[in-house]
This record gives sequence, structure tokens and C-alpha cells, in this order.
Amino acid sequence: MEKVILKSDFTKDDFIKISLFNIYFRKPIMFILSIVVFILGIVTLFPIIPFLFSPIFGTIFFIYPLVVFAMALFKINKSIKLNNLTDPTYQTVTIDDEGIYCKKYSKENNFSWADIKEVYETKNYLILYTSKTTIVGLPKRNIKNDELYYIRNIVVNKLSSKNYRIKK
Repeated sequence: MEKVILKSDFTKDDFIKISLFNIYFRKPIMFILSIVVFILGIVTLFPIIPFLFSPIFGTIFFIYPLVVFAMALFKINKSIKLNNLTDPTYQTVTIDDEGIYCKKYSKENNFSWADIKEVYETKNYLILYTSKTTIVGLPKRNIKNDELYYIRNIVVNKLSSKNYRIKK
């Protein structure tokens, strides 16, 4: 296979799921911190351990992760409105030995493999980071098995093993 050309619809739900992955799971410190603070809230809210009982701190710790999550969703929804993602956006992504060509939102981008910083594979997406703030999200629902195999091989051959988390 010389190259893979993927044509897919990129929906509002795709944008939300990839954004939440970026916030909570790419670098899991945010997720771990939220869970720890939430558990501290539960422990200090209820008199399970008497010397840790504090209704004020318990309430703050209990609510804090929920507020942070709500703020993240607010920011994501603001980006959706800013980029007019209310309807599915169609994207074409070409992947070959040279790099990745992406056409989306009437913009065209060319990325060499040296430009790709990280690649993650989740159950439903391939997520390629070209910088700290730029992501190319590929819904796997539109990728055939042989194309996915080709993409995985190219990623393994072109990137350092610390820069990708994909199924092998």
C-alpha cells in the first residue's frame, strides 16, 4: 500500500471526545488529581475518620473536580461555536511515507513525520498531535482494517516508541 486516503465526517461528538481525551487522558495527571481531590472530598465530608471531618473542605473538595469538568466542557463548547462545528465537517486525510496531508474546515495542512509529536490510538480514534495545541483526529469508524494496519506500521517506523501509544 503506497498511501491511505481517509474521507470521513468529523462531528461535534468527535470533537468533544477528542478534547476530553486531550484534557484528561493524554497526560493523566489531571484525571488522577481530580479523582484524588474527589475522594478527599468524600473522606472529609463524612465522619468516616473523625479527625479528617470537615464539612467546608469536604464540600469544596467534592465539588472542585465537577467545576473543573464543567469549565472544560464550557471551553470545548466555546471552541465548537467558534469553529462552527454544529454540523459534521468532512475531512480528507492522506497518510503516506512522507507525512500527513489534511484538508478540513476549508484549510489544508501538510505535516511531515518530523512534525508529528505524538500519536495515540483509542477504541474509537487515532489522535495525531502536530504541536501542543494542534490535533488531527481520525474517527476509526471510517478506517478499514488494512488501512489501520498500514497506519500503525508507518507510525511505528517513523516515530520514536515514546511518542506513540497504539495497538501493535
